[in-house]
Amino acid sequence: MDELSHLGWVAHHSFELDGVLFGVRTDSREFGRWLAEELPATLVLDEQAEPNYSVALGQEGKLGKRFYILYRDSTVLVRTFDIVELVRGLLADLDSLTYTHRRDALHLRATFLALPGIDALFPEELFGKFEEIRRRLRALGLTLPASRFVAVDLDTGELIPSSSGLQAADAALEELPRLVPSEPTAWPRATLDRRTRVELVCTMGSPSTEQVLPVSRGFTLYVLASLAANLHEVGGAGLEALKRLVEQAACWEISTQRPQLMAENALGLAQSIEAERTKATAGGTQSA
Repeated sequence: MDELSHLGWVAHHSFELDGVLFGVRTDSREFGRWLAEELPATLVLDEQAEPNYSVALGQEGKLGKRFYILYRDSTVLVRTFDIVELVRGLLADLDSLTYTHRRDALHLRATFLALPGIDALFPEELFGKFEEIRRRLRALGLTLPASRFVAVDLDTGELIPSSSGLQAADAALEELPRLVPSEPTAWPRATLDRRTRVELVCTMGSPSTEQVLPVSRGFTLYVLASLAANLHEVGGAGLEALKRLVEQAACWEISTQRPQLMAENALGLAQSIEAERTKATAGGTQSA
């Protein structure tokens, strides 16, 4: 029995994408039918896959408004009132099933976050926690990413927009809010739309009295390499790309705390790096 088996699933479909068999279950028959007809993957009828993805839309009659939640296994990927946003999150994660065989870039299970003045890279696990405080993140000036993966240029170590062809038909997405009550999100998710040099890499640490700690670039390289989906395909070029990435970035560890506190610590790191950069620039100008 898995951790989510108690949520009352009524539809379970199996699909194949790029040779990978996966399952999606939901507690909504209407949404289950939509998935079977519109998900851009091959519906498999003669074999049942494990429920790799679960979509909980809530049950009628429950008090109050309920979030729609997308899980990968037991990890929360999307928490929203917008059914289209949830589907886009599912498509973004399904696209990662193709990364294992790709050689166009190094694909990492990590997330890009544009902090004030600083472009940063964070482990995916941090954003499962951030989904719980999305409104408060917005108040801090932070926007959740559209994908839990990033692509690293093999030549420069920069982050690059990931080429994704996995899309649902526009007409199918327009139909969704008629099948499932939905509120368009007021806080769209951020996508990486330009080549970007990472200035801050954060890894996750155990709960500690030290909320943030500087860590070595060697340790950070080790952690990022463990998050690569296709390192076996790109080999040494992938490791060299990661080496270039961490050599250009400040490397810190954020201890596991309340999501709000971790977000504030991330902002604090960005502000410190930005202040140091401004000071160095001012010093260089005065010397000239």
